[in-house]
Amino acid sequence: MFKINDNYLKLPGSYLFSTIAKKVNAYSEANPDKNIIRLGIGDVTQPLAPAIIDSLHKAVDEMGHAETFHGYAPDLGYEFLRSAIAKNDFQARGCDIAADEIFVSDVNQLLEVIMKKTQEHIGKLPEQMTRDDKIEFVRLLNEKGAFLITKSGERVQEYLGISKYTLYNYLDITKNQKE
Repeated sequence: MFKINDNYLKLPGSYLFSTIAKKVNAYSEANPDKNIIRLGIGDVTQPLAPAIIDSLHKAVDEMGHAETFHGYAPDLGYEFLRSAIAKNDFQARGCDIAADEIFVSDVNQLLEVIMKKTQEHIGKLPEQMTRDDKIEFVRLLNEKGAFLITKSGERVQEYLGISKYTLYNYLDITKNQKE
């Protein structure tokens, strides 16, 4: 199972490079003794590194042949990419993370994927779910951090065919079950 990184959700929906630059400058002024590694915007005054150029050319070449064409990525991202991330970014550092726990897409699709995986876990379509199934569905979504996504409550209500009051009631029930 995967859980949402809370820090990712703190990003505003439409932040701009200027906002990042202002924050970096404010931090630099407040902390002149600190070195900053700038990964947010990049340096457009320097050419791309040869490794990046080689990778871009290789990707373009792959997309130019039927045998290696990828098309649109699956909802969780390409398996080869998720496996490489799990191996090189997590397992190489001693973290027990599997490829199926890696999500490569944007936050707008994340809630849909979480709901789909949770519905598969429940084993019923929303219209077939009992009240207890829906409570379990909401509990699992909450456990995975789905309600940290902006407007997720509205989407869950629509998906389950329940009211806002019912959703909050289910959340209260799951909270009381923990206690």
